[in-house]
Amino acid sequence: MIRGVDFFVEGKPVPKARARTFKRNGITRTVTPDSTRVNAAKIAERARGAMYGDKPYTCALKMILRVYVRPSTATRKADYEAMMAGAIRPIKRPDLDNFMKQVMDALNGIVYHDDSQIVEVEASKIYAAEPRIRVIVFDVNLNERGKP
Repeated sequence: MIRGVDFFVEGKPVPKARARTFKRNGITRTVTPDSTRVNAAKIAERARGAMYGDKPYTCALKMILRVYVRPSTATRKADYEAMMAGAIRPIKRPDLDNFMKQVMDALNGIVYHDDSQIVEVEASKIYAAEPRIRVIVFDVNLNERGKP
């Protein structure tokens, strides 16, 4: 049996934002920003669909994460073409690790029991005309095509 999942999350990628803590009337509260919560729910929904009702994996896993971001509309044509060809890569914020954390946390309890099962990660930010995230998670002892 192939242990793995491969899916896309369409739309502008949203990184995990820090929870905000505030104190009011002597009570301390921590609030997760709406954008983080909504995006995590969208990732979780796509993951559930890709799992086809399977139970979360219990083995050591590898994650391949591709974050596709759209170039600025003010980009010169020559630069835009180089971006689409992969010759220019996005080195602006948000940081890649914030996208990784958002995806890893959203998949807890769906693709795997806990993100501590991820023992290997391959991640990249790439320019693309259509923003999206591609997530591939599979048994670390297999490759992404299910072969040992």
